[in-house]
Amino acid sequence: MFNSNAHGTRCAGVVAMTPQNQKCGVGAAFRAKIGGIRLLDGEVSDLVEARSLLFRNDYVDIYSASWGPNDDGMTVDGPKLLAQAALQAGITYGRRGKGCIYIWASGNGGSRGDNCNCDGYVSSIYTISINSVSESGRFPWYAEKCSSTIAVAFSSGAYNDQKIATTDIHNSCTREHSGTSAAAPLAASIIALVLEANYNLTWRDVQHLIVCTSEFSPLLEERGWRKNGVGFLYNSRFGFGLLMAESLVKAARNWETVPPKKICVIKNINFLAKPIADGGMIKLNLNNLNQAACPIRYLEHETHGYLCSHQKVQFDLIRSNLEDLIILSHTVDTLSVMMYPRFKDNSLHGFRNWNLTSIHFWGEDPIGIWRLYIQNVVSIFSYRREIEIKFSIFFQQKSMGPARLLNVELILHGITKPGGCFRTKPFRRYLDEELIQKVITKVPEYSETLPEAYNQFFETFE
Repeated sequence: MFNSNAHGTRCAGVVAMTPQNQKCGVGAAFRAKIGGIRLLDGEVSDLVEARSLLFRNDYVDIYSASWGPNDDGMTVDGPKLLAQAALQAGITYGRRGKGCIYIWASGNGGSRGDNCNCDGYVSSIYTISINSVSESGRFPWYAEKCSSTIAVAFSSGAYNDQKIATTDIHNSCTREHSGTSAAAPLAASIIALVLEANYNLTWRDVQHLIVCTSEFSPLLEERGWRKNGVGFLYNSRFGFGLLMAESLVKAARNWETVPPKKICVIKNINFLAKPIADGGMIKLNLNNLNQAACPIRYLEHETHGYLCSHQKVQFDLIRSNLEDLIILSHTVDTLSVMMYPRFKDNSLHGFRNWNLTSIHFWGEDPIGIWRLYIQNVVSIFSYRREIEIKFSIFFQQKSMGPARLLNVELILHGITKPGGCFRTKPFRRYLDEELIQKVITKVPEYSETLPEAYNQFFETFE
């Protein structure tokens, strides 16, 4: 039987190609034991996905997933009930209670305006979302932007950039492996080296290590870098930066397990449905959190603190399509674009009970005011300075029906005691301050000279 599906074989080679055998190349974690699950070769169902995500989770340490919903700029899809339960069971009981590591390719729909927060596998807090970067440190044409991507690994880029050399079917080799499908197994290989250095790491330890050690300096020529309230540089394209195997392994050797996670939920039980007119915007003050309402704390010098690791905004938003701009901001002036307009998306369903995830507030104190901005976009081409942060967006005219926000809640995940990078003192990862300021205030991709009418939308930001 002729097999033309080379995808899994290519991904496996990135991890485990045998060294010194004059074939193809060398795997990044060539001592790792690998296996394959033929998830996509038959009829795919929620049950099939769940069984795959839990397969031998007492034995399997890392699951590398280079698959997901269509990257067509229109699809909103993610794990169903059984697959969601499988992911949660995997991080709870897998690896004898330390939690399995789920590495997920963030998607290749960038040229179609897709956003990886519309992929529920990528945006799950139980997975590690990995994007691509080219050999020259550039954002690839196919890659997607979103606030849930935590880091990047090398893969293909522009036409003249190298692709990934790996194994292929029929006892052959290829130099044509590409996309985030190649970046994810490389990331999985690096995490395998990390677990080799310290097998006692939990699934959350691995996420903390990635945040603490990812390197932004090779990527600073690209736009979109911001600085959050504790000094982390973040980017919707690159997360916290490039995965660095040596830094990760060194940090892992003496790593102390992070404290147990706590969750705070901000929800208005008396929420009234809010209409959003064409071209209009609504601003919601989700809550003014205080220490009594949320046990998660900020780490002060030599005091107990917290680490805010993920932020999830759960929506019930109905409209004629999903060309909304959705922004979450916090008192300490961090701003996260959780959804960019998707111009191919003409769905009438909107978001129903959908989670948008951001890792951009990692390490911040959640105490204070959280604001959510939702812009129903019609023919705007604009940018302005918002809370000392510049950003730019292009919006395209399109016929739109009425939209209503039915419900929203903010779910904060974090720790109440110092941990991770914050174990002994406040963490600051600054390069030369003058260079950082130059990067953050870099002129965005669109012209600063804009008609005054286009700036009116942004005047509603305080």
